[in-house]
This record gives sequence, structure tokens and C-alpha cells, in this order.
Amino acid sequence: MSNPEKSATQQEPVAPVEVSLEEKLRIAEQRQKDTQAAYTKGQQAIKALEAEKNKLLELASSQTRVTLTPAEQEALDSLKFDDPVEWRNQLNSLENKATLEARVNLTNLTGEAKKAAEQEFELSRRQQVLEE
Repeated sequence: MSNPEKSATQQEPVAPVEVSLEEKLRIAEQRQKDTQAAYTKGQQAIKALEAEKNKLLELASSQTRVTLTPAEQEALDSLKFDDPVEWRNQLNSLENKATLEARVNLTNLTGEAKKAAEQEFELSRRQQVLEE
């Protein structure tokens, strides 16, 4: 005497569906292809972001300006007319130093941002695992 109106918790068990070996292989192959496609897409995104970061670092470091103290400026001004080659060498040295400092600062900032993003991602992933 079964009740015609069964609730969702009282449903009869469903017999497992037989799947052929060929179908299992097809499913496994499709999963492998999907996984490889997702991995490739992720690697392409990483390469694109690295290239973008490098271009921005190059642009920002090339646009640095040399700031001189009044004493340094006066010394360079006197060299400009007395020894133009030495003036150019010292100016190049100052420009290279400023560019290097800017690049180091930018590299440190991007490193900190990357580390913070990795930590945030790991925390959110752990939160999802705990919720499941």
C-alpha cells in the first residue's frame, strides 16, 4: 500500500544507468580536452599580463625626471660649457640612477600587489572549500 503522493525525501532509488566503455572513454577525452583548453587560456592570460606589466615598467621608468640640488645643478651648468663630454657623462649617470631607482620602486610595488592578490585568492579558495 504505497502512497501515490510521495515527498521528495521518500523517492524510490533510481537504478544506475549502464554506460559503455566507449562512452566513458569519450567523456574522459572530452574532460581532458576541456582541462587543457582552460590551462592554455590561463597561461595565455598570464603571458599577456606579464607583457603588459613589463611595458608599463619600461614606460614609467623611461619617463623619470632627474631632480638635482642647486649645488649639483650649478656644477653641471659650469661643466656644460667647460667640458661638454664630462657634462654629458655625468648627466647620463644621473639619468640612469633615477631610472634604476624608479624601476626598483615599481618592481617592489608590483611584487607587493602580486603577493597581496595571491594571498587574497588563497583565502577566498580556502573559504570556498570550508563552505563546501
